[in-house]
Amino acid sequence: MIATEQLITLKHGQTVRGAGFSKYAQRITVRTVRGYQAEYNEDQEEGYNRAVSNGHPTSWTHQEPAVLCADYHGKAEAHAAKLKEISEAVELFDDQEVIIEGEKFIVKILGEHCSDPIQFINLNLDI
Repeated sequence: MIATEQLITLKHGQTVRGAGFSKYAQRITVRTVRGYQAEYNEDQEEGYNRAVSNGHPTSWTHQEPAVLCADYHGKAEAHAAKLKEISEAVELFDDQEVIIEGEKFIVKILGEHCSDPIQFINLNLDI
């Protein structure tokens, strides 16, 4: 485990990467129930409480799908910017403790070939 003074705080929409993932892994973002509710102008606490009562995770990751497409003006620059964002993202390690929306989670690396490659186990809830 990482020492308490080294705990990092993650937020909804933040790009992260998993330790040991290929440099060609797609963008992985942190998602939260409250953040998702806010995107749709819905009650954040109601959504959070519903997720908890139904035993659903309150924070997770999502890996963008890979898409093959034709060349277009600006594609190379867009791809380079995306690779730079991914390479500079916070790297997460298995069993690392992180803070998301004021709650502590343990990171579980599932693997870069999963659509949800990094799991967050909430230490504040008995789910």
